[in-house]
Amino acid sequence: MTTRRTLLTAGAVASALPSSLLAAALEDSSDALETWQQVIVIGSGLAGLTAGASALESGARRVLILEKGPLVGGHSLYSSGSIAAVAPDRAGAFSNGWRDSVEQFVADALAVGGGSGDPERLVQIARGSAAMLDWLEGLGVSFGRPFEARSGLHPRSWAMPGNSAGRSYVLAVMDCYRRLGGKTILSAKVETLERQESCWKVGVTIRSENEVRLKYFQAPAVIIASGGFTANVDRRMKIMPQLTADIHTSADPYGTAWDGAQGDGLDLTQRAGGVIAEGFGLQLLPFWGGRLIDYAGGDMYVDEAGRRFVDENLPWNAISEHILKLKSRRCWVITDAQSYKGATLSLKLINGIVRKAGSIREMAAAMR
Repeated sequence: MTTRRTLLTAGAVASALPSSLLAAALEDSSDALETWQQVIVIGSGLAGLTAGASALESGARRVLILEKGPLVGGHSLYSSGSIAAVAPDRAGAFSNGWRDSVEQFVADALAVGGGSGDPERLVQIARGSAAMLDWLEGLGVSFGRPFEARSGLHPRSWAMPGNSAGRSYVLAVMDCYRRLGGKTILSAKVETLERQESCWKVGVTIRSENEVRLKYFQAPAVIIASGGFTANVDRRMKIMPQLTADIHTSADPYGTAWDGAQGDGLDLTQRAGGVIAEGFGLQLLPFWGGRLIDYAGGDMYVDEAGRRFVDENLPWNAISEHILKLKSRRCWVITDAQSYKGATLSLKLINGIVRKAGSIREMAAAMR
């Protein structure tokens, strides 16, 4: 089996979206909404949806999510969706005697991240991680057994079975948010954020089929959950000059879809007096195209001349660096019938991303 893979700046694309998700916010007309809200959330990815639902669970009565794109979910919608959590009691019989801890979580995160990261924030994330799994389960999400993620150091990753866990989380949290009375406006880009005496004034450009108009909302609390800037070529090239326009994102793998990760939320924050903390850089995923397996040891990477050029057991970032050094920045990935495949195999065979061959000679001919 052969497959050509390209490099992406930031999961697998969701194959089909239910009409209820596409239209989730269309019924929440901005004309019918009060301009005064208790909480406004900018961005409807998993972070924004969770913030909105949590605000309502904590007693807020009027919560509004503003999403500049045409559907909810952001990049979370396209994620394979594994969640790293310190949950030793939940791991139980699957742990083989190993018991996780907050301290081990922080140490592993710093080791994988090359020493980058804020230990205090990592401790916060670790301490709240098991409760997040419980909360998602309470919304109807089911998790499989814990596993060691690609480039991970211990089996602390959890995911909903299948290859579109991110989409499942988005649907579950969006359903919770709407059930609690939360409102959403799609195609609503926040243009201005101004501090007033007792609240924030939020200027929003709202697009519909017939018009484009500017509307203002007010709220004492605004949460910015607008994601990153992987779709902004100029911005990402300032961090890594190799990430030119031919390298697409996980939300737009073929350069044909809309991806709103332009970093405008960061600009909005700074204009409003906010402080931007330095992140860890950009994550490169060298697994697009025929991504069939989620573990090391079941495939071989070869260049376009058929030469193996990298140790496939290396972490993502190291493999990505080797791919970027190839002249075409593309490679073939070869696996056999015995390797355990993910859920998207049949779809990728149908659309030609992955090809099957009955022999080495047949495979070589297909790869030219």
